[in-house]
Amino acid sequence: MNNFDSILQTVKEHFSKRKNVDFDEEGIHIEIEPLTSKEEVIILESCKDIDDAEYIEALKRYTLACSIKKLNDFEIADDEVIEIGEGKSQSKFLYMVDYLAKWPSGVIDLVFDAFTHMQKEVEAQIKANAKFEKFELSPQIEDEETKGRFRKLVEDTSEGLNEVEKLKETVDKEIEEADAARVTSEQAAKEQA
Repeated sequence: MNNFDSILQTVKEHFSKRKNVDFDEEGIHIEIEPLTSKEEVIILESCKDIDDAEYIEALKRYTLACSIKKLNDFEIADDEVIEIGEGKSQSKFLYMVDYLAKWPSGVIDLVFDAFTHMQKEVEAQIKANAKFEKFELSPQIEDEETKGRFRKLVEDTSEGLNEVEKLKETVDKEIEEADAARVTSEQAAKEQA
């Protein structure tokens, strides 16, 4: 298990670095991290029943509720339960969703922009560092004779047909091609005679 933990630690160190968002005059310090796949599922499930008009704003708040890991000196763990009153508590996610709903939309927009920028940086870093052999299903082969010319398009008329109908269509096409070849050879034989 230690090997898996060390690999996870390496992935987090290289591809899940925190980004700081600071409002110096106000003394506000926010640290955000890229989302895990589990957090993405939580966000998508939470947003699925939200109306179109409210969806974008909710998506921003829910994303930041998972992404924010530190506010000023207060570190917020993902599995943390936050006390909201006497004998009442909420998960970090639910607490942060409600908490962020009280923030001005301009601040949420700016922190979400920082999150989006961070995501693009992480994706670029991942693509730059990953090396793998790409598999091509059908490589493009151009011979010198047909290069630069239009290719003949063949219409696929077998769409929506069952296997028997497709087979009948193939047989009919082969018979038609054989008949055309026979007529051509008969004409060639007549010309030579």
